[in-house]
Amino acid sequence: MRVEGGRRLTRQLRSLPDAQRKHVSDAIDKSLAEGVRVARVLVPERSGNLRDSIEAERAADGMSGRIVAGDDTKRGEIKAHTVEGGRDPASRGGKMDAQPYIGPTRSYLAKKFKNRISRAIRKAAKEAARHG
Repeated sequence: MRVEGGRRLTRQLRSLPDAQRKHVSDAIDKSLAEGVRVARVLVPERSGNLRDSIEAERAADGMSGRIVAGDDTKRGEIKAHTVEGGRDPASRGGKMDAQPYIGPTRSYLAKKFKNRISRAIRKAAKEAARHG
């Protein structure tokens, strides 16, 4: 999910005092954990390797994150993308229908994530205003 003005928002969130940043960081953690759970339910399962490789990745600043799939090898990354998007019949290995799991997770949880982050920002702003 992409937020319009996301860079500006991230810059503003970084400028919050640590006590208020914690509210937003907790909301991001909760959203990422929920996204991982839903993606693991939706992923097609043969051996369970792809399911087990789905994890949350936090940015260095702590104010953003993403859900990634596939192990650290190039092959694992290719497999995760192939399952998500499918494969063209002209490709080596033949046709494979898409079995999306990250996209539907994003669609299913987008509104919930947005509302959770909005509540955390409001809470942080109120707390910052209260404590001057």
